[in-house]
Amino acid sequence: MNNLSLTIKKNKYRIKIFAIIGLCLLGDAMFYTVLPTRLDIFSFSGTQLGILLAINRVIRLGSNFWAAKLYKKWNRSSPFKIAVILSIFITFSYGYVSLFWQFLILRLLWGISFSILRLKALLIIFDSNLTENIQGRLSGLFRSISRSGYMVGMILGGYFADLFNFSISAYILAGITAIALFFLLIKDKTYDNNKRNNITQKSYRPAPKTSLVHLITSKKMLALMFMGFSLNFTVLGLINSSYGLYLKNVFGDTALIFGSIIGIATLNGFILSTQSLFELILSPLLGSFVDKYKTNKFIVIIFIFQAILMSVLAFYQNNILSLIVPLLIFINAAFLILLLYIEVGNLKENTVSNRMAGFTTSIDFGAASGPLILILLDFGINLTSLYFLAAVLLILASMLYYEFNI
Repeated sequence: MNNLSLTIKKNKYRIKIFAIIGLCLLGDAMFYTVLPTRLDIFSFSGTQLGILLAINRVIRLGSNFWAAKLYKKWNRSSPFKIAVILSIFITFSYGYVSLFWQFLILRLLWGISFSILRLKALLIIFDSNLTENIQGRLSGLFRSISRSGYMVGMILGGYFADLFNFSISAYILAGITAIALFFLLIKDKTYDNNKRNNITQKSYRPAPKTSLVHLITSKKMLALMFMGFSLNFTVLGLINSSYGLYLKNVFGDTALIFGSIIGIATLNGFILSTQSLFELILSPLLGSFVDKYKTNKFIVIIFIFQAILMSVLAFYQNNILSLIVPLLIFINAAFLILLLYIEVGNLKENTVSNRMAGFTTSIDFGAASGPLILILLDFGINLTSLYFLAAVLLILASMLYYEFNI
């Protein structure tokens, strides 16, 4: 913990950027939390809701590479500042607009803005000028701080929407997000503009082409991207979208937990929320562990363990395992995503911006694909088969990594 505190003290600029991103996430968290409960106000159909909740991830399949090109063309501060201002505008506009196409444009803009915000964080984490081996701690702090912002957005967004209405909730959160502008004005003497520009020039000259095709020519990068895809497909995609249905298959409409009857929706929300809680609490500690030990040797083992957990969830649907196994999957996922980010950051092929653009695109594709595969339920494919499919993908990803990286 002393090392973690020292890292925070020495990297105030990076922590400031992480905090700004956390603030920018408030509006998105409010949107995901509140809009599904206000469909009657906007007269949106279930299909329109699904589009609005997914389109920001779909656009990131392209905007991650656009963000890399922006940072290649400009310095690292200009695109980031624009994305922060856009985030404030988008959150405020949630409260002003009412038509589907207007929300659609805002969600597309948010997807692009988030690509720029996230890539900024990854670039300053994996700076070539870092003299200490602290990428794990910085990655953990980024995930913890940004997750904090998301959780605050969910809580405050829901609270103000219930206390007032959707529009006022959006206006209040936009006002809180605007605090990010104050942070942008704070100069950090240990990480000034000249140094950031020097780092940018050093990182991007010569600059390979920014495209998915050029990235996958590297077998190591291809393996890491497939691992990122399979991990997010399993956790953020499949489990997050289907766990409520899984619980209903196991318990029915209610569950008896410690002598109390709990609704399945409540139980589903509680279990899924632990994922954010684990990232919030464990990510900095896991990051310190990653810096201290050569944990890349354990990636294959942890992936296989994740596959075993998914198989258990698929084939052993009993009351206790259905509640415990997802918690283990979420802890595993928090560890694995840190390991994968560091593996991608430490590769030598291409530039760090291109590598991160490719990797984040793969994890976004995984998160977007998970819910879509639930369409197979309408064709007689059950959750057991889908969960086992996820386990197979995890095994294949570990085999690919072992083949190209060990």
